[in-house]
Amino acid sequence: MSSSQVIIDIENLTRVYDVGAEQVTAVKDVTLQIPPGQFIALVGRSGSGKTTLLNLMAGLDKPTSGSILFEGEDLAAMGEKELTNIRRHKVGFVFQAFGLLPLLSAFENVELPLRISGFGVRQREERTREALGIVGLLPRANHRPYELSGGEQQRVAIARAIVTRPPLILADEPTGELDSTNAQSIFGLFREMVETHGITVVAATHDSTLLAMADQVNEMRDGSIVGHLEGEDLQSRLEDIQASRYRDRPSDGDGTTEVSEDSSDASAGQPEQPSDDSTDGQAQDEDYINRFRRPTDE
Repeated sequence: MSSSQVIIDIENLTRVYDVGAEQVTAVKDVTLQIPPGQFIALVGRSGSGKTTLLNLMAGLDKPTSGSILFEGEDLAAMGEKELTNIRRHKVGFVFQAFGLLPLLSAFENVELPLRISGFGVRQREERTREALGIVGLLPRANHRPYELSGGEQQRVAIARAIVTRPPLILADEPTGELDSTNAQSIFGLFREMVETHGITVVAATHDSTLLAMADQVNEMRDGSIVGHLEGEDLQSRLEDIQASRYRDRPSDGDGTTEVSEDSSDASAGQPEQPSDDSTDGQAQDEDYINRFRRPTDE
């Protein structure tokens, strides 16, 4: 696939930070091509390099070595003015924390990027209503964040990310503060935006509910991409994982089984407690990723 056929073209990308007297490699020799109009997942445990890679894609950080092209342009060679222009018009951001201004209504929160970019009143009105309509929250436009549920607040954040009509959405653990039902809804919304509006979505997550909705899944470990699945290979692998999860799930003694992964996902982003439950959750996450990984990745 040539550079003209991708929205982001990453080659041998490495990012090293100086931490005191030591050097920490957050991203190591990553090569990845992201075609337009697809839903791309970055999956991996905390500290695997997902957030750093997203920051590099957005031009929020510069690589130590390697290259990253955005629509054919080298981000590392751009000045701050050019990078600001890209972030303002071509990239939308969705974070685990919703980042809504509490004294502004949903409409005003979504409208804010347009105000900053100097859009006129009529364009702001039109685009804000359009974005809220896409996420299904136009009837709640005049509500403030504290009057909205967690899922609704994240939808407002997504509307804010797409209101400038960027070709790329970068989402960093977008469902970390949501329960499994709302997480499914948000991922379904991303899927719809890809299929209906041609937006490219790159989402970093540890939530397994995302994977079945993605066009491509890349697993990160220790700063590197160690697994890549797409198309029929991805669907086949996910079916194998789902089957093995049901086979291996422990019984509670009355013939029923207990679903534990959703509770682990819902608690993402919360302070880790020194308990056996926390240790079990980490083991489950690691077990899941091990199942996802191809045998040849070991």
